[in-house]
Amino acid sequence: MVAVPLQCEVSARLPRRAYKAYRLDAIFVGNKWDPQLHDHSTVADRAIVIGAADWAELTAATEALFYETLEIERALHRAATATGGPRYLPRRASLRLARLAAVPTDGARLMRFDFHPTSEGWRVSEVNSDVPGGLNESTTFAELWPQASSCWRSTGRPAELYVDRLVEAFALPAGARVGLIHATAYSDDWQHMAFLKRLLEEHGIEAFGTAPTSVELESGRMLVAGAPLDAALRFFPGDWLLFARDGERWFERHPNKLSNPLHALFSQNKFFPVVCAAASIAAPTWQRYLPATSPLRVADLFGSPHVAKPSFGRVGEDIACIDDLSFAKRVRLAASVLTERGLWIRQRRFESVNLGSQREPLHACIGVYCVDGKVAGCYGRLSPVHVVGMSAADAPVFVTN
Repeated sequence: MVAVPLQCEVSARLPRRAYKAYRLDAIFVGNKWDPQLHDHSTVADRAIVIGAADWAELTAATEALFYETLEIERALHRAATATGGPRYLPRRASLRLARLAAVPTDGARLMRFDFHPTSEGWRVSEVNSDVPGGLNESTTFAELWPQASSCWRSTGRPAELYVDRLVEAFALPAGARVGLIHATAYSDDWQHMAFLKRLLEEHGIEAFGTAPTSVELESGRMLVAGAPLDAALRFFPGDWLLFARDGERWFERHPNKLSNPLHALFSQNKFFPVVCAAASIAAPTWQRYLPATSPLRVADLFGSPHVAKPSFGRVGEDIACIDDLSFAKRVRLAASVLTERGLWIRQRRFESVNLGSQREPLHACIGVYCVDGKVAGCYGRLSPVHVVGMSAADAPVFVTN
């Protein structure tokens, strides 16, 4: 395979004292309230620097992918309503998706596309179109970085652009009430929503956290404690509602001013490339950047060089090279594949470029945010292994001038 030249590298490691101060700023200014996973810090001591031409490519690819993803959601939604639900998902999930009304055309839509520097050029591993996280890190980490070069520039402030677009799209006046719907038991979910709450309050908007079980749905409106909401931001995963016993009402009575709408599940499900290919739905940019994707088969678990991924994963959980799986994990996966439809995919493994050294390998993922078709910025994650999973460390991304 011929290597494709990329300009993507990591900075020198921050000195110990500078890193300690930066990490504290990340926690208390950047709302990074989950700075540790087991024995590993999730705040990187290096930044990622990419070339201007590479950033231009990622920007163009992201905006094209955004519009293709919207068209895919609309096409899959039309097919679901016509057939009574997608046949590639478990029955409960299929029936609920079929009950959704038409895909909303108004309101801020946020997506994050995860790119990787590989031996074949840039590749996208997935889109987080349902509840993309990391807005606090992507908006603050570059600004907090203590050793930025004068030759670097940041990529943008995604959270601020998202909130500005929300206020505009939903026509929210000062004094409007906005619910921040999230899993209230998780501090790492609230860190994200608390950051957006701060930005909404700068617009004079009353924003507050709430659980989906506390929201009443009535004729397209949302009410909390009997009082109507003017809009809501959702960070509660749509697939949790899709499979939850009491989640059906969110699909039967989908609210109007909700960002993101639950229609995002048509593309959040990583099975969508398989369905698009079978239904001849055009997706040229996805075909260009996404590695070959197919349903995971039991036969794959006997040995395959490819990657197994849960269809509704969001934070890198359970992604693994199939050949590296333990016997017990293979048995559990085989049971899931045999008893449930559409919950696992197989993706061709790409050769991630090692940005570190042989002794200290570093593999990067660049998450690029897009708000209503315009790139808003990005952030990075660094991992010592090829699969950039949930234990990776968050890093600021800069572009060379």
